Amino acid sequence: MLAISVLVTMLVACAATAPMLRGTPTNQCYISQCGCPNAVGAPAWCDWTSNALITSTWCNENSDNCNKNCNGVFCAVVPQESPQHKRSSVQARIGNMPVDSSATHSASGKCAIEPNPVYTQAKFTSALPGLKADFKALFPADKYDAAAEDENAGNTESEWVRSNIFGAAIRWAFHDAGEFRADADDTFGPDGCLSRSEANSGLMESDVIAQAVLLPIWNKYCDKLSRADFIALIGAWSAEMGDRSKTLYIPKYWGRKDNEHCNNGAGRLPGHQLGNAETKQTFMNNMKLGMHEAVALFGGHTVGHVHTEFSGFGYQDSEAERKANPSTNAWDETPGDFDNEYFESLINEPWLNAQRGPDPTKNIWLVDEDNHEKTIMLNADMDVGFFIDTNCSDMSSTPIGDIGELCATDALPGGKYGCVKSNGQVVAGWPTNVYGHNTYAQCIAYIESNAKFLADFASAFSAMSSAGYSVNGGQLMLSDGSSYQGNNGRLGQIFSVSVDRFWA
Repeated sequence: MLAISVLVTMLVACAATAPMLRGTPTNQCYISQCGCPNAVGAPAWCDWTSNALITSTWCNENSDNCNKNCNGVFCAVVPQESPQHKRSSVQARIGNMPVDSSATHSASGKCAIEPNPVYTQAKFTSALPGLKADFKALFPADKYDAAAEDENAGNTESEWVRSNIFGAAIRWAFHDAGEFRADADDTFGPDGCLSRSEANSGLMESDVIAQAVLLPIWNKYCDKLSRADFIALIGAWSAEMGDRSKTLYIPKYWGRKDNEHCNNGAGRLPGHQLGNAETKQTFMNNMKLGMHEAVALFGGHTVGHVHTEFSGFGYQDSEAERKANPSTNAWDETPGDFDNEYFESLINEPWLNAQRGPDPTKNIWLVDEDNHEKTIMLNADMDVGFFIDTNCSDMSSTPIGDIGELCATDALPGGKYGCVKSNGQVVAGWPTNVYGHNTYAQCIAYIESNAKFLADFASAFSAMSSAGYSVNGGQLMLSDGSSYQGNNGRLGQIFSVSVDRFWA
């Protein structure tokens, strides 16, 4: 059954080798994506004198702090000048991120209307009608309104617009909140601020949707609500607006504070290649969410796409080809609809692990069927529904997963659920105990009930976007009935606002 239809253009070894280092001994902590100074195969954007270095004193105290709690690598080297990279090769890997700039990448500059605005609930509420109208105006009314009422009335243009804006807004909300770490003493979290790291590429560049399309809306109302509140709001509205059932409601809060200096938060977002280990580090250890919330938030992939020009993942089709086929590089076949289709796609399609895109250190999973839409999954997605092998690395020791592995509901002899590795080894069954949680059963529950997925996503999004704050002086509740420990109040308080659901 394991008929590999993809040409693998690189050698893969499942025994990782140590990266080559330059320098003389010392003790410093560097973000895990870059590794130790001048590591072979490190991303081209890594600068070990600035954005690769974790500057927190606590992280640099010892290897346990660095490796286990700061998502870093503890290195006994002094960084020397890294080799010069040609600009063209950098552009091919991470798009238009200004890698030569030393400027901190916040979500924007300060408010141009008022230099130091004082935000209040009344101001936040007064901005909502205009914000909602301006957001809806981004969509072509003659096509979008019909598509919102009836998916059969839409077309590829409305699907393309919906999927790109919804996907960018929801990803922006997660990345803004995802650099929170509960046991740190910094102010990173839902703060309107992104670190200058590869994980955030596609969100910071001047010509991407977050900056060129969404941020100008905030600029019109920046004297009335913070960037952080705007990012959480626009993410919630995107999910609600993309819900064709018009039943999703995500609670709204105001009071988040903006940061301007963000780079020390680098390295905290999960990598896509290592699967559940990265999910645990970011969602459970750092943000204090549970696996149940993490799986629900993965459902945000039901809208949007990976973008090869920024992340290095995905098919390299032209923009014209992607517009004509909006499911290309999406996680499911309806990337403009916010629903449970992501879980249907994850569990029920036959997925083959294959290298794609300009960067050979990255891989995607594609559907192993002739003439199928070019939907994709990443290791982080697949590890929720299957026992995939994330241990294999490429020749530069970058973890990529087992290229050639096939996972499906009927992948095994006798039509059973599981995976077949590239060497023919069979891994039967489904993940029922991922850090104490049955992720497979949760996926099945969402396939059976879109309403359950929407309700769980609303709860998880509320917790994620309130990390570090107390909410109305207290804590939100997680799905297991416990108080959300991420609401530790370190960043201050946020307060609920009575706002109708988007389609009210």
